[in-house]
Amino acid sequence: MEKYITMLSDRNPNRNEGYSWVMRETVYVPIVKTCLSITKRSSFLLPLLDEMTLRLIAEGVNEIEEISNILGISRKLLDITIADLYTKDLVYCSAGRCTLRPKGREVLQKLKVVRRKKDTIKNVYYDPINKKVLAEYNTIQFVENVLEQDKKLEVEFEKENIEVFKENIDSINEIFLEEMDIYNDRTKAEPDELLSIDSVEKVFVKFIRFPIYIYVSDSGRDIDVLLTSDSMKSLFQEYRAKIVEQIRQRKLFKDKFYKYKIEQTFDKPEYGVNLEIKTIIENHKGRKWTAEEKEDFFATEVLTSRKIYDDEFDLLLMYLCNDSNKITIMLSHLDEWKNKEIIKQILAIIGDSKLEKIIYSSCKQLDKCVQCFERIILKCKTKMEQGAHKEYIQLCFDDKFVITGIPVNVNILDEETYIHKIDFFLEKVE
Repeated sequence: MEKYITMLSDRNPNRNEGYSWVMRETVYVPIVKTCLSITKRSSFLLPLLDEMTLRLIAEGVNEIEEISNILGISRKLLDITIADLYTKDLVYCSAGRCTLRPKGREVLQKLKVVRRKKDTIKNVYYDPINKKVLAEYNTIQFVENVLEQDKKLEVEFEKENIEVFKENIDSINEIFLEEMDIYNDRTKAEPDELLSIDSVEKVFVKFIRFPIYIYVSDSGRDIDVLLTSDSMKSLFQEYRAKIVEQIRQRKLFKDKFYKYKIEQTFDKPEYGVNLEIKTIIENHKGRKWTAEEKEDFFATEVLTSRKIYDDEFDLLLMYLCNDSNKITIMLSHLDEWKNKEIIKQILAIIGDSKLEKIIYSSCKQLDKCVQCFERIILKCKTKMEQGAHKEYIQLCFDDKFVITGIPVNVNILDEETYIHKIDFFLEKVE
């Protein structure tokens, strides 16, 4: 009960004035994760042996054998040090003698060695919609794979276009410095410096998941979207206009758009929305409900015959499923339901053990329908039977409660396009 009250209070699909709520959906925004090849400048502290060797050479001690005796180290060890100084262009060696190069004198003054090196930056997240790098990617929870193509925002991105990253050099430099700080090398005199972005090595696509409400104006021409909660509100605002645009272009949720109305009429219950539910929840915000208050609230308000709030259906379904042993589903023409997402959601919530049977009024392609249903519940065919009834969709819970769904044709985008919205009604069986 506590969870139900909390979740219902967080949902308020009627908060967009001037618009009517149509449905709750999920949209996935693609983000490109790349591994960039870069050039950086690193400054290393001069090791003590290197420093002492360079100082002796600077003072005119040029013979390698003499340097070895003064430092009290073996010639073999000194040879390794001098070879390293030579490759860094700090000294010049010939016939057992060493002389200091200009770069060696400079290093002695600063006591550090500067090198240009090739490296990679692995965690660069590029937003191809707003054409920017997400510097604070650690605060975002990404989704790895999305199978539902109809819910992905469409974007164009050239994998080998290095210019888009060069334009975001400041954000990439922030990521670079953070990585250098994580893998801090104590031998470095100062932080590495990013010199250039050279190429794109690897590209992965991840997604940001946004649960949204979709609204339409009375004419159906104007569309708006809002987040179901405010947890990612500021990030969502960056994609909101693009989401609306692609819904208009039928690039998003196109499987929800129909070129026909549901012509058949169904008996609509007379119950209205119980406005007291939201009022009572609002009055209780900020304080804990007692067990007696919750029991009374559910008995006198929630579990009464009423029209269910928009976007409350899944919550009520889960609650009634937990409190029931056998559930029967009645469907109209089964072919119409085989690809509807809502029936998949219903079957997933009910589960095999509590589903008693599915009664459908008619069906032309039973095998295809069974195949779709059995992706959710195995051996679902044994629980399906044809029977005469006049319901569009109805769920019966232990002969105690009934949820009835009535289809509503919502005009959207143009005069010939519709969304088949379902209004749900709860009836307490006396």
